[in-house]
Amino acid sequence: MSRQPRAHEPGALSYVEMIANSRREIFGDEADRVAFSELVERYAPRCHVQIHAYCWSQRAIHMVVRVTDIPLGSFISRLASQHAKGVNGRLGYRGNLFAGRYRQTILEAPSGLLNAVHEIHLTAIEQGAMDVAARYDWSSHGAYAGSFKPSWLTTELVLRALEAEYGAGSAGYNAFINRRTGSATMAGGAGATDCANSPGKAEGISIRARPTRSSPVANSVDATVDAMGTASRLTVVPRRDH
Repeated sequence: MSRQPRAHEPGALSYVEMIANSRREIFGDEADRVAFSELVERYAPRCHVQIHAYCWSQRAIHMVVRVTDIPLGSFISRLASQHAKGVNGRLGYRGNLFAGRYRQTILEAPSGLLNAVHEIHLTAIEQGAMDVAARYDWSSHGAYAGSFKPSWLTTELVLRALEAEYGAGSAGYNAFINRRTGSATMAGGAGATDCANSPGKAEGISIRARPTRSSPVANSVDATVDAMGTASRLTVVPRRDH
C-alpha cells in the first residue's frame, strides 16, 4: 500500500527528526557534518524553508523548520538522498542510511517553539561527551548564545518570543536556558542527555492529537513522561511514521 502524502500547511512550524537506520550512523566524521550543513545551506532557500534550531547528532538529525509554499517533504527528501549518497559512496556501503520516513511534529508558537528549541539544544550534550554546548559546532545553541551563526539559520523568531520575559538578544536566550536547565546542565555532567530525546518527552508536556490526513485520531490525549527540563505545557500535532 502506498503511503499517504503528508498534509501541507504553509507557515507551519515543525519539529523534525531524521533517524539513522538501526545499524548505521548518520555521520562518520566531522567532514560528514560539514557536508550535511552545506546541503542545508543549498536546499533551504531553494525549498523556501526557514531553520530555527538544529542539532546534528550521531544517530539523529533534529531541526525546527518553518515551511512556506513548498511541502516539507521536498526539503527533507533532498537532504536525506544527497547525504546518504555521499556517505555511502565514501564508505562503500549500500542500503538505507535513514530509518524510514522523517518524523514531524507540528508546533504551536510560541510555547511549542520554545520548548522544542530548548530540547534540541540539550541534545548538543551526548552523555556528557561534549565539554560545553556553546562550543559544539553542530548545534544552534552556540548561535543563540552569541557565537557563530550559519547564514541559513533564522534566530529572529525565537529571540522575539523570548524578549518580553527574558530580555533581548543572546542575553535573553542565555537567561531562558539557564532558568530552565541551570548552567551546569549546559556545561555537561550529571544533567547530560542523549540525543534520542525529543520535545514530546519533556516533563509536564501535553500531547494533543487532532485529525489529520495521515491520522484519523480525533481524541485528545494528555501524556506526561519523564525527561529533562522544567515542567511546561506544549500543544503539538504528532505526525510520525515509524
